[in-house]
Amino acid sequence: MLFSKVTKQHILSGIKDFKEKGFPDRFKSSSTYDLFYEGEYYPPKAIMVYANYHAEGRKIEPYFKGGVGTDCFMAFERNGFTIMRKKSITTLIANYKTKIKQTDLKDERYKWELLDRFKGRPDLGVENLLKEIKSIDYSNLMYAMSKAVIQHLVAERPEQMRGLFNSLFDEKIDLNTRVKTFNEESLHIYREIGGTLQHHQGERAISTYLTFCNTGKYTFYKYSFYKKYCKLLGIKQATKNERYGHYLELVNQIIVDYIEKDEELISLVKKCLPEYYDGTNNLLLTQDILFQMLDKTSEVNYWIFQGNPDIYNITNALKAAHLKSWKVAAHKENIAIGDKVIIWQTGKDAGCYALAEVTSEVGVFEEETVEKQYYVDVGLFCF
Repeated sequence: MLFSKVTKQHILSGIKDFKEKGFPDRFKSSSTYDLFYEGEYYPPKAIMVYANYHAEGRKIEPYFKGGVGTDCFMAFERNGFTIMRKKSITTLIANYKTKIKQTDLKDERYKWELLDRFKGRPDLGVENLLKEIKSIDYSNLMYAMSKAVIQHLVAERPEQMRGLFNSLFDEKIDLNTRVKTFNEESLHIYREIGGTLQHHQGERAISTYLTFCNTGKYTFYKYSFYKKYCKLLGIKQATKNERYGHYLELVNQIIVDYIEKDEELISLVKKCLPEYYDGTNNLLLTQDILFQMLDKTSEVNYWIFQGNPDIYNITNALKAAHLKSWKVAAHKENIAIGDKVIIWQTGKDAGCYALAEVTSEVGVFEEETVEKQYYVDVGLFCF
C-alpha cells in the first residue's frame, strides 16, 4: 500500500501544514470529496501528500490518485478519519427548498403538530401508565407493531416498563447505553410474558419516545434514510444500538454547518409552519430534509450503456431476452438500483436498441451462461 507508513499523527501534521502553507504546488481544490475533521473540511490529496512527507520524507508533488478505494482514501479510513462527498448536503437542501415551495409541507406538517400536542409525554408520574401510553398519538412515526407491543408490555408489566422509560429519559446516562438497555430489557420482558416474535422496540421506536419526551434534543429516525445518508457521505454506519446516536451527531452537524446559516430555508419553513417553527429548533426540520430527499423520493439517474457489435452481439442477445448484465467502466459509485438505462450500439448501425433498468448494485460477478454465447471478442465485467 502506497501510504502504509502514514499514521494518524502524520495526518494531523499534514492538516497543520495545510493550515500554515495552503495548497502545495500543482495541487488544486478537491472536486468531489472532503476530509472532515473537527468541524472543518480539507482537500484529501493535499493533506495526504503532506502526511506522507512526514511519514517517509517523500517529495511533495502529485504522484497518486484520490477517490473511493484508492490508497489515499484507505489510509484516511484506516486511521479513523471521515471522507465526505462534497456539496452533497447542500444539494439535498436545495432540492428540499424547491419541493416545499410547491407543497408547503402539507404532507409532513403532522409531525410538527403531534410534537406540539404531545411534547413532554409520556408522563411517567401518572397512576395508569397504560392509559397514558394509549392517549399519545405516535401516528406512523413508528411501526404499527411497535405501538401494539409497547401497549402490551405496559399492560402486563407497568412498573417494569415505567422503570425502563425512566432510564431511557435519564440524561445522566450515555445515549447508546440507554438505547441498548431499553431494546434488550423490553425484549426480555416480552419473552417473559409469552411473546415469540420481534418486539419492535428498536432504534426507530426509541427515537420516537425520546423525541416526544424531549423535542429540544431529539428527532425521529429511520434506518433507511440513515443508511442512505451514510452512503451519500461515504462514511461507515454505526453498529446496532449505536446508529441513533451517530445519526443525531450527523443531524446536529448539518444544523450547525448548513441549516442555521440558510436564511432562505428558515424563512420558507416559517412561512409553511408559522404555528410550530420559529427558526430556532431545527432537529425536526433536518429529519424532514433527510426523510423527504432520501427516503420519500428517490432520485433516478439516466445512463447510456454503449456496446460495440464487434465485441458483443447485442441484437441477438436482446432478441433472445438473454441480455441481463453490462460492463461499467465509469460512474460505478453513482449508478444505483432503479436508475434507467439506454442500451446504445455503436458502429454503422448505431442507435438506441433497448431501454432498461438497474436491478442490482454495481459489482464483479460471473455472467450467466446464456449471456456468454454472444461474445464476438473479449468478455466483459458485468453488474
